[in-house]
Amino acid sequence: MPAKLRAVSTDSRGRIKAGWNKQHCVAVFSGISTWQLAPTLREVIRQARDNRAASIKIDLAACDSLDSTMLGLLLQLSADIELHQPGTRVAQQLQELGVATRFNISHEICPRPEHPMELARVQSREACSEIILSAHEALMEASVDNRMRFQDVVGSMRKERGPAPITPPNS
Repeated sequence: MPAKLRAVSTDSRGRIKAGWNKQHCVAVFSGISTWQLAPTLREVIRQARDNRAASIKIDLAACDSLDSTMLGLLLQLSADIELHQPGTRVAQQLQELGVATRFNISHEICPRPEHPMELARVQSREACSEIILSAHEALMEASVDNRMRFQDVVGSMRKERGPAPITPPNS
């Protein structure tokens, strides 16, 4: 047993608070960010795009870790976002999945949101399932190791979802 254990926050539930700093959209992650927050992040990104944000900044300074769904979702958004101050664990996760180089990472303090963003709750089972599946597919495309790591998750979700609907050809 180690002599010292790392202190863990009594409230490690993940949260995303978002808002605006001038024309910049800022999403502040805290705690352990898991798939339950994926619809919230998608809503933040939708609003940022709808309002033509100058940039989208993701503040990870208070984020303890990200689950694979959140990592995959961020990967899907990597061309449009800037990650600020990822901690040691989050940086390690990005490295382990072989995706760290796909992100614009800043170690500068992220601007604070000055005006909060109103976020609609979008938590339907179908919405979450679609996000989880597409996030893991993105991670699988990133590396061979990830294909092996996530093939069972993706296979199970595809099976649960059933066959994709057939789109009739245009007449």
